[in-house]
Amino acid sequence: MIKVGVVGATGYTGIELSRLLIGHPRVSLTNVYSKQHVGKPFHTLYPHLKNHTNLTLENFNIHQKFDLDVLFLALPHTSSHVFMATLIDNNPTLKIIDLSADFRFKNAQAFETAYKEIHQSPATLPAFTYGCPEIYGNDIKSSSYVANPGCYALSSLLGLYPLAKENCIKSAIIDAKSGVS
Repeated sequence: MIKVGVVGATGYTGIELSRLLIGHPRVSLTNVYSKQHVGKPFHTLYPHLKNHTNLTLENFNIHQKFDLDVLFLALPHTSSHVFMATLIDNNPTLKIIDLSADFRFKNAQAFETAYKEIHQSPATLPAFTYGCPEIYGNDIKSSSYVANPGCYALSSLLGLYPLAKENCIKSAIIDAKSGVS
């Protein structure tokens, strides 16, 4: 079993990720972290998980050594870059999958242009693999750090990549929409 933790487990992305991980046959969700709900049983916030987990929400501490195989960061954009270098230094064998946009760019200037904020862990950017398995599957398998792509970028990439690979397009306009029901 792969031992997994989720930071930001009580946010929309974190709860959906946790629900999927709980149902995965090769994963053991062993730790869930939340800034606002430390000490509360996870299922008291999400009753649909009552019969599936007895985890208690913990405080996330970047200085601790994690007894995990994989740590998912389900935090808002511009949150994880602030502490990533310290987290990696304290846990050099921990695999990290960041669901925010903080490590999708390979250089700090691109991040700063997009998010109007100075990247606090620029030296770690090249270590992250862009998490599109259809294109970077082999790189993801061997990477310790994965930057999860955004939904608009991923849907655009998956549609355009085969055409671009065959040099069939010179430019494209993407008109994307999203919604929740």
